[in-house]
Amino acid sequence: TASNASYQNANHSVIFSVICGLSGSFYIWCKQCFSQWYNRTKFINKIQKFNRFICPGFIVLLVSTVTWPPGIGQFMAAQIAPGTQVIELFSNFTWTKENLTVTQTQVVSHWSTEWSGIYTSLVVYICYQFIFSILASSMPIPCGSFIPVFRAGAALGRIAGELMHLWFPLGVRYKGVITQIMPGAYATVGAASFAGAVTHTMSLCVILFEMTSQITHVIPVLISVL
Repeated sequence: TASNASYQNANHSVIFSVICGLSGSFYIWCKQCFSQWYNRTKFINKIQKFNRFICPGFIVLLVSTVTWPPGIGQFMAAQIAPGTQVIELFSNFTWTKENLTVTQTQVVSHWSTEWSGIYTSLVVYICYQFIFSILASSMPIPCGSFIPVFRAGAALGRIAGELMHLWFPLGVRYKGVITQIMPGAYATVGAASFAGAVTHTMSLCVILFEMTSQITHVIPVLISVL
């Protein structure tokens, strides 16, 4: 049942939540180090004084080049919109299972190429969100870090969910009840714990519940944020 699934997910997702929390702390540390280096570098300061649009223009050009779908972008689902990326990361079916439907096959095709599988794309996606959100935050008018860290956490949770399904294809037994592994639930917990570690807010729980239109995973989400 939904109740059993919630408690079961809360039980075995605690360690994963801790990992996401530590990853969020590492993100903050990296961002602080980069900001200090950026502000202390004389060459960058000279460029900023000469023309304040050069550094932002370079970052925009770099982001556009990396996310170009026929290039590196194909390894991070850059061919679809960011909102669609989050929806697909939250999808409640296993990407590695056989006999996928047409819709499910289309989702998996966004996160795999003829040269790489879903795990490679998810790792590249996490690295991109992690690194380039820090770069973009150095711009004079940044748009914030919430959405990038939210997506990075969702991708990290997706990897954990897919690996759990790979290791326990029949499900996990909890108090005599076998609960199927739902990778989308891990993506939800990952997004909550990683973003919560960075922002230190509880309000994102409400955002998650409204995005997923359900509170089935309310217990693991709340635990991961706390």
